[in-house]
Amino acid sequence: MAKIRACHERLLLLSRIFVMVMDSVHTAKMRCTASELSLVAEPSVQWDYNDALKPAARRSLEKVPYPACPYLPLWDEGRMGWLRWGINILFSSTGAAWSLSRGSQAIAALLSPAVFVYMLTAGVVKQASYATGVRANMDIGLIKFGSQVLNNPFVRRVMLALMPVRVHTRLTLFSVPAYIFTRELHKGSLEPQMTPPPLPPHLQYLVPDSQQEMLPPTWGDLKAGPPVVLYCHGGGFCVSLLTMDFQFIGAAVKASGAVFVVPEYGLAPECPFPGAIDHMEAYYRWIVHGGLGFSPSRIVLVGESAGGNIMTSLTLRLVKSGAAPMIRQPDALILGYPTLNMTLSTSPSRVLHMCDPMLANGILVVCVHSYVPEVYVSQADTPH
Repeated sequence: MAKIRACHERLLLLSRIFVMVMDSVHTAKMRCTASELSLVAEPSVQWDYNDALKPAARRSLEKVPYPACPYLPLWDEGRMGWLRWGINILFSSTGAAWSLSRGSQAIAALLSPAVFVYMLTAGVVKQASYATGVRANMDIGLIKFGSQVLNNPFVRRVMLALMPVRVHTRLTLFSVPAYIFTRELHKGSLEPQMTPPPLPPHLQYLVPDSQQEMLPPTWGDLKAGPPVVLYCHGGGFCVSLLTMDFQFIGAAVKASGAVFVVPEYGLAPECPFPGAIDHMEAYYRWIVHGGLGFSPSRIVLVGESAGGNIMTSLTLRLVKSGAAPMIRQPDALILGYPTLNMTLSTSPSRVLHMCDPMLANGILVVCVHSYVPEVYVSQADTPH
């Protein structure tokens, strides 16, 4: 009987996934009748952004999470099983601590160790059940609290100390802090310039009144230097997971010999769209106009996850700027698992990964709503 029940649960889950995948495929086929430009520039249907316009069946399929205990074997095999178990404990313990603290990060931090020990002994079923509920009913405060576990100052100092490259400086320009990494273990010829470059009108709000002196473009007159990588970290537009990227950045700097400039752009919801793009553009212009003390041989934009979205947006903005004002274009754009689909409707891949241990559908929705202001959502809902 136990085997029959397990088989029945698997069939129910597979049939539900099949319905959602076929619905998404049908929507994709309808989109194929439009031009490529309209597919990129406009929403396909109004319910991509507005849940109230969705049919009840579609809304229930999207909103109701998968069962707490996954019934497909591939989700629990080998290392994936251990990964899911560890992440379930993380989500269940932080979620319970956050709920008990009533939104206070200080109280939640004090409660977390005790709740963590309790969840360790609560059993796999209870861990998975509570973690599923937390992921389905996520809020931005819990996301920011959870990120502190991975991105706290102590862990950051340790990760920086372990990097095999030089952290030349942690400067702050345009009210945005940034790290500069180089391969050499000596300062060499790197001389960051703290004076802001000339900025277009849409970026001048970033320059404090005390730094309003405008300089002429100088990148063509500077001595040649190594390649420069402007790196944009991920974190769902809402949190900084830069600490987890330090080892990757260190390996890339050591292998390439490039200078890495890594700004900590503003995070949503305090800094919604297009603030992060503005911050990255300001640093790009700073590099172009000799902010590092030399003219880069190449400028490469790199972004992962949400950072991939930001760097893609920045590239499009720079290309569209044309010759007024003249701006040097980036030489390459490198993206790692970029967040390029900002609609809220499901796609086949989202359906198959609704039970993803890290990025469940509830987290994606909260991050999108935090980053994109209501004015843009309402414009997207308006028929074209």
